[in-house]
Amino acid sequence: MLEGFCISVPLRLHPEVIAAAAAAAAAAAAAVAAGVVVAVAAAAATAETTTTKPTTKPTQQQQQQQQQHQQQQQQPQQQQQQQQQQQQQQQQQHQQQQQQQQDVFAMLCVCVCVCSVQLVSVYLLKATLF
Repeated sequence: MLEGFCISVPLRLHPEVIAAAAAAAAAAAAAVAAGVVVAVAAAAATAETTTTKPTTKPTQQQQQQQQQHQQQQQQPQQQQQQQQQQQQQQQQQHQQQQQQQQDVFAMLCVCVCVCSVQLVSVYLLKATLF
């Protein structure tokens, strides 16, 4: 009698979930924009170092100083890029956790609804038989 019984449960996103997703998307966009700024700054720094050629051959000490200067300029950029990558990974993990929680919640809601309908059906069946 209950064969072929199907239930449809509409899933709605709470405003907090939508706001959190929007904030995460804005943060990801800001991180991408910051990455572009860092890449442009790095390109400008390399272009500046390649376009300024000395007229005389630099000494070994000058070359070492120039290399140290370049390394010192590149280190903060690399650190900033690493921090941005870590932030993006954390955001992705957070979004995945939220999605998993939403999926579990949706499955629980469906299970509760199905069980409730089955209990009501059994109760009505008993009421009609007895």
